Amino acid sequence: GRPEGRTEAVARPARGDGRRTAPGRDVYNSAATRRDGLFLAARLAPGDSGGALGNETGAVMGVACAIAPDEPSTAYAISDRELRPLLAEPRNGPVSTGPCTS
Repeated sequence: GRPEGRTEAVARPARGDGRRTAPGRDVYNSAATRRDGLFLAARLAPGDSGGALGNETGAVMGVACAIAPDEPSTAYAISDRELRPLLAEPRNGPVSTGPCTS
């Protein structure tokens, strides 16, 4: 997505505020999960989810995933530690997206 209808990607600075294991629910709200996450001092906007979080050398450290509902200058990212095993799995053919939830 493109936040606020922008047509170009925009890099924004963020300051890491720690790496924590965070409890939560899976995307279908059917099971509890724990994720290695990064807490950020950053002003993300709706639509920034999925954007790469890079460090000063350009290495990807995580992927933006959420904004704190009570503090818009606090955001969260799924860490590279969480992502690397998923990206290493071979993919052959389509993958089900599962049922839609509201």
